[in-house]
Amino acid sequence: CLFQTVAVIIAAREHGLDLVLYAGSAHWPVDATGTFGFEWDPEHPVSQLRLIQGALPEMHVWAGDPRAHEIVDISTAHWRAYFDRTIAKVEGWAWTAPDPPDFIWCRPEALPPRVDYRPDRLAAEVASSLLRQMIAETSAA
Repeated sequence: CLFQTVAVIIAAREHGLDLVLYAGSAHWPVDATGTFGFEWDPEHPVSQLRLIQGALPEMHVWAGDPRAHEIVDISTAHWRAYFDRTIAKVEGWAWTAPDPPDFIWCRPEALPPRVDYRPDRLAAEVASSLLRQMIAETSAA
């Protein structure tokens, strides 16, 4: 989701739109009661290990327009496939809710029921820092 977000931010800027990177937790309904998503928890031991390794811990990254208060997420089309390859395979949990759309571009109050995006400033700083690090390493190579 990090690279897709960067791509949509660059494409938007080429068309005069000023989107910024957001990161944090996000969830999508899987069935009548459960949701699947990415939970940002900087205190979790696995998150701390990933940070020490210079890797992205569990989180979701999306773009947004802070002036219009809009969420822009072009990764939603891949959530179901990711769920099927991971959670469904391991836990046998079936996705019975409608599939997410190919993308989301809306204000938070227009999100479908039980869809949740929770931005976190530290998560965005971690994602941005990791991105800058990867760009620097690529430029140095």
